[in-house]
Amino acid sequence: KSKEPSQNLREREREREREKERTHKQTKKMDLLGDLGATDQLTSERAENKLLKQKVKDLTEEVHKLRVENQSLLAEVEMYRADAINGVNFTSFSKTTAAGDGEASGKEDSEEMFISSGDGIYPCDPAVTLPSLHGSSNPLCCALNHNDTVLATGGADRHISLCAWGSALSPAPDAAQTAVKNAARVRCEAPVISIAMSSDAAHSYPLVAAGCMDGTVQLASYDTSSSSSKVAAQALSLDRPIQHTKYVRSVAFAPSSSILASSSADGTVRLTKITSVSSAFSGDYFEKASAETQEIKTLHLSGAVEAMCFLEGGKILCCYVRNTSYLSYFDLEDGCKLTKYSLNGSGECVCFVCLNFILLLCMHKYIKNHYVSCHLFL
Repeated sequence: KSKEPSQNLREREREREREKERTHKQTKKMDLLGDLGATDQLTSERAENKLLKQKVKDLTEEVHKLRVENQSLLAEVEMYRADAINGVNFTSFSKTTAAGDGEASGKEDSEEMFISSGDGIYPCDPAVTLPSLHGSSNPLCCALNHNDTVLATGGADRHISLCAWGSALSPAPDAAQTAVKNAARVRCEAPVISIAMSSDAAHSYPLVAAGCMDGTVQLASYDTSSSSSKVAAQALSLDRPIQHTKYVRSVAFAPSSSILASSSADGTVRLTKITSVSSAFSGDYFEKASAETQEIKTLHLSGAVEAMCFLEGGKILCCYVRNTSYLSYFDLEDGCKLTKYSLNGSGECVCFVCLNFILLLCMHKYIKNHYVSCHLFL
């Protein structure tokens, strides 16, 4: 009897020893796994730090290059400004066809210079101010008709405003306020950001086209026959609406024809023929106004078309595409054949954007049919 308790005691001690050994082994195994996890994490962090250091190095080099390019561009801008003050002409454009490489014109005659810097004189005092032409909203675009008697403006208030520009310049003290009061207003579906006016020769009543933020082109007819100080206008209902997928950046009528061009940020230029216009003017308003249109062609360009105009009486369509260094001339009488005129003279660097085109006039004739004035933003 005395031996049984001692044997049980020894067995319990052995069991406790075995339990301690198992616990020790498990603890040692967990420590080993923990060390391995910590080592893997440290290795991963070191690799990530190495990648980040390389990226920082690459970005630093890129910033340095951009700074050098920026200094070069600033020096070039200062050179152009100095040329503008001194009245020096820029070099002539180089010509590039769609099928071949660029070829310098090689002509030094001043008549062949595409861009001249002007005389350094700029208007600073307004001849007249039209107050609140679009209420509290901002006017976003404007255009004069062919004889400078009617001013068309488009605004953020989604309206076209047509006022008698000639009467606004009269010496009467309230002439500007009267012109605004008598202005005709045409409602559009979206803010108007581009506008153009047709000549009187194409239709019985002159037209105005408005390019809107929603991609639509709104047409309206107007009349000033009843009064030299008052304009009547009415939106035209189109049988085939003119629609782009993005905002319409520019609109232009071909001189002495019924072709309307509209360009958009979606990279397209739509050529639309206005085949007929039905407008009945009675007294101070239009009783009815509608138009039939026919799409002639849609041009697909490489980017947003910022500016556009017709040349040579509507035979050539000149376009500027964003992020390009040239003007695109499309010959409408030769299947829209493309010819490119470089804005740089040489090279493909683009440090500007053409915002608008205006044909140069001299003695009521074009100085050069295919020469235009470019408004550049550097």
